[in-house]
Amino acid sequence: MIKTIFTFLCTLLSAFLYNQSLSLILPEPDRKKLDSIVMSMVRKNETDDNIRVVIANFKLKYGHHQSDDWDYISSSVSANKYYIKRLIHNSNISDFWVKIISKSNEYSIEHWKIYCNSNELVIFSATDYSAQGFVKVSEEYTETPKPIIPDSIADSIRENVCEKPIK
Repeated sequence: MIKTIFTFLCTLLSAFLYNQSLSLILPEPDRKKLDSIVMSMVRKNETDDNIRVVIANFKLKYGHHQSDDWDYISSSVSANKYYIKRLIHNSNISDFWVKIISKSNEYSIEHWKIYCNSNELVIFSATDYSAQGFVKVSEEYTETPKPIIPDSIADSIRENVCEKPIK
């Protein structure tokens, strides 16, 4: 009897966690990790409930809602809106995420690092999403730092993250 109640509660909890995790977005590297984990579980014939629990726990730990902790920075002439989050800042380096939202609510999330003293920028990755939150394109880059163009959106972001860091 107790085992049946426990199993029922675990199933109910896993369904709840899975539903809560559906609206969360994973950055591309984390999505690839989750895909690998799920494929391994499928090959091992894990139950659907076990797979759902792993997906829910992973997304709850590494995912984010579209509006979580994003600070507005600027808008472009084409009406794109720029936001940043997860800023790590020391005296010379700011490492953070940039979200660019278009008028049609499609958006991109990019991983940037700005070297404040040398006024240079590196973009490590970019993932484009549909307005519904589905990944359209995802790319990773291995570039060297490039100079930031004066009076550009990147320059506006540099001013925010280097001169008055957001915590």
